[in-house]
Amino acid sequence: MESLDHFNLSSIDGYSKRKEKRSQTHIENERDRYLHLRQKYDELLEYCTHSKLYYEEEIRRLKLEVNELKGSKKYNKSNEKDTEILKELHEIKSKISGLQKRN
Repeated sequence: MESLDHFNLSSIDGYSKRKEKRSQTHIENERDRYLHLRQKYDELLEYCTHSKLYYEEEIRRLKLEVNELKGSKKYNKSNEKDTEILKELHEIKSKISGLQKRN
């Protein structure tokens, strides 16, 4: 009987060690997964920040262009070209508004 009890105890001990090892492996895998996701999040945040800065710079540049066009003689003349320029200015302003709303 004694050897049978020893067998059962060593079997139970081996099972709990394997279970503990699986649990530890699971924890390590979850930690690695978290670190990977955190790295991806940081990269995405950096990308979004750079994109936002890029679009803000583009908006400033387009506003300057619009203001320069408004001050030009072509803008102030009343002919067919002015109508085209006004349409283009309106499109640019719409694009600027769209970019600002996205950011």
